[in-house]
Order: sequence, then structure tokens, then C-alpha cells
Amino acid sequence: MKLEQELTNLKISKRLKELGVEQESLFYYLEVWSSNDEKGLYSEIVIRNKDEKSNKCEQWSAFTVSELGEMLPTKNKAFISPMRSDLYADTEANARGSMLIYLLENGLCQV
Repeated sequence: MKLEQELTNLKISKRLKELGVEQESLFYYLEVWSSNDEKGLYSEIVIRNKDEKSNKCEQWSAFTVSELGEMLPTKNKAFISPMRSDLYADTEANARGSMLIYLLENGLCQV
């Protein structure tokens, strides 16, 4: 299985940061700026591990399945219907990330 399938995607990672989730994880998405392009600056999103994290660029925690499992509440505080299409995810990490976003947005948990 590829590393990207074990981590939240960039969209979910950005939303979790907006919701105030502490940005401490094993992996990070970094926005790297370069001027090598003829048209000027461009950005690239790359995944780096904790030791390669930088304070010089925009970054978002790319949470692992187990990191998200630790953040999710252990007791069910709300029933979330499986019919909600916005909670569909292609990987377990994205499913857990989407669930955490839903719970935070609706005041059903705190991290």
C-alpha cells in the first residue's frame, strides 16, 4: 500500500488545521515555492516526515490512520448516517479525517 493511502489527503488536512487540530504528526504536506518556472513562482505539495518539517513554508499535518484513531472520541456521541455522501472516503485515513471534521464542526468533540 502506498504511503498516500495511509494519510489524510491535502483537502482534509487543510480543513483539520482550520478547525484548530494540533499540527503534530509523523508526516506533513509542505507547500514549496520555486522560481525555476519561466512563468514565475509556483508551488508544489510534497509529503515529508517529522524530521524534514520546515518553518519556512506553509504546511499541514498529514495524519495517519492511527493518529486519527487517537483523536476520535471513544464513546459514540452522535449517530452519523452512512447515507451522507460528504462522509464518503476512498481510504480509511480520509474516512477518519472526514469523521473528525464532522464531529468538530458540529461541536460533538474537541481535540
